[in-house]
Amino acid sequence: MKKQKRIITILVSLIVVCFGGAIGTHIYQRNIKANQPRVIVTTVALAEVFAKLKIPVVGVPTTNQKLPNVDQNLPRVGNHIAPNIERIVSLKPKTVFVDDALVGDYQGKLNEEHIDLKPVNFTKLANLQQAITQLGTMYHREKAAEKLNATLVLPAEKATRQIKVLVLMGMPGGSYMVGTNQSYIGDLVERAGGKVVGGNGNSPFVSPNMEMINQENPEMIIVLAHAMPQNVKKAMQAQLRKGTWKNIQAVKQQQIHYGELPTFAPTANLHAPAAFAQLHTWMGAASR
Repeated sequence: MKKQKRIITILVSLIVVCFGGAIGTHIYQRNIKANQPRVIVTTVALAEVFAKLKIPVVGVPTTNQKLPNVDQNLPRVGNHIAPNIERIVSLKPKTVFVDDALVGDYQGKLNEEHIDLKPVNFTKLANLQQAITQLGTMYHREKAAEKLNATLVLPAEKATRQIKVLVLMGMPGGSYMVGTNQSYIGDLVERAGGKVVGGNGNSPFVSPNMEMINQENPEMIIVLAHAMPQNVKKAMQAQLRKGTWKNIQAVKQQQIHYGELPTFAPTANLHAPAAFAQLHTWMGAASR
């Protein structure tokens, strides 16, 4: 009888320990979830960085691009073309992260709702790497940030001859801008051993100057899309058949390349090594 009582006591103790432990774990996990910062990211590039750093978010941009797996079932909050402020407000975020080139599309409306807006500079690869370091510090993910930045280190290139490259940013309406070496892709071109031509200055993109383009006569043209890539490609193909474009070496030699998302984007992202490798291949073909 005493032996049976002892066994029952041991079993009860085990049940209490296991059940109590399960309750404790559940409460702990619930508290972690409750204490996590409520963050919304508004571009695919930001979503990719936050996913790699394992920083949880509560809202992601509306996009046709593939989002990280952890974000697949999260609420969509629009994009810089059509931000869904109502949706953003309804998610009660503490902070909304926006590419600093797109702040104007969000600032006024979010200020009205007293939501903290954090601009992030992804203009060039170096800016992206700096932002990753800052986010790692902000959310105590320093080691993850260091590891992620290591994947973005590009090899140094020494070209025997610099290929002259024109970077164009096409708009859905048929207009376009010229990328300088201050743009993300322009910077990668020069890192890969090329020379960006057709535009200069401190801005990433400037208005086209056909006199300068004709004078510098680029050997290769890269076309990016600001939005609606298929429409942009069709419009730019028509544009490059007009006027003096037919006299440009890149057009005559059919060295026109249409960069596609996510590898080629207006601002820096985690696909920089793939974009760099592709640029190197294209420039190699143009130099033959």
